Amino acid sequence: LDGIPAPDLDQSILILPNRMLYSLLLYCQQAMDGTMVGTAANVFNAVMRLYFKEIVADKQLQPILSTISEKLRTRLDRLDTLYLFNMAALQYQ
Repeated sequence: LDGIPAPDLDQSILILPNRMLYSLLLYCQQAMDGTMVGTAANVFNAVMRLYFKEIVADKQLQPILSTISEKLRTRLDRLDTLYLFNMAALQYQ
């Protein structure tokens, strides 16, 4: 999924059957623990944009959604801090 451009990623997710959403969200949850945070965030955002009503209605997916949300927020906060630190260091020089 890392090499797929964003418009093609949306199209790829759109043709997935609804029963595969659980597997895709589990993939996002596992990818948040690794180095593919950006890809997982893009996939998660695309899935939520395309299948929001179906995901919210499915009680089985709600624990996964909360876990992904927490991990995504934590990882993106760390990346934001790192980015701001690097920008401050570049401006200092």
